[in-house]
Amino acid sequence: MTSTAKLGRRLWVVGMAAVTFAAGCSNRMGEEGQAASPKGAGGVAVVDLDQVAKRVGQDTEMSRSIEQATSSVNDQLKTIRDRLRQDYQEEIAKLAPAPAEGEANDAAPGPNPAEAAAIKQRYDQQMAQVETQAREKLTQHRIGVVERFRNDVRPIAEKIAKSRGQGIVVTKNDAVVFAFVPQADITDEVVKQLQSRVSQASHTEDAATP
Repeated sequence: MTSTAKLGRRLWVVGMAAVTFAAGCSNRMGEEGQAASPKGAGGVAVVDLDQVAKRVGQDTEMSRSIEQATSSVNDQLKTIRDRLRQDYQEEIAKLAPAPAEGEANDAAPGPNPAEAAAIKQRYDQQMAQVETQAREKLTQHRIGVVERFRNDVRPIAEKIAKSRGQGIVVTKNDAVVFAFVPQADITDEVVKQLQSRVSQASHTEDAATP
């Protein structure tokens, strides 16, 4: 074998050894990285808010709040409807002249149709506006109830995710979550911390009660 061929052979062997060494280092680094990574690897934590609410009893509290708000708004709506209906009837009555003396009530002319129609239209518009406002009020209340619950859960979920090396928290209940590995789910930990906080608050209240 010529000296040039021997040199080429040596370079090829050295090159293959370097590739093998690099591959081994890469594999070891990957294994070490996996071993050092948190159990929720991927940087994203997932929490099921429906499960959290159910397991800490918050779903019952939220439902009760919404039911009470609905009952209150419906009572207010009924009062306004009754008042508007009375106003409408009084306005219609003003359009119909009283019967002349000695004249039967059914002989008196009825209200002007055009004026009566205008009053009816105004009444219907007012009723529709009142009902729309009532629905919006209930919607805002529901949003507020859910948002307050989310605000209670958010700092706890963030703290848990941070301790696991996860920088993002998403809710399983939102449509953007298509799939996730079980290790990313922090629902159980969130429930435990919420239950612990509720228990501590209860003990504090009991201790403060004379």
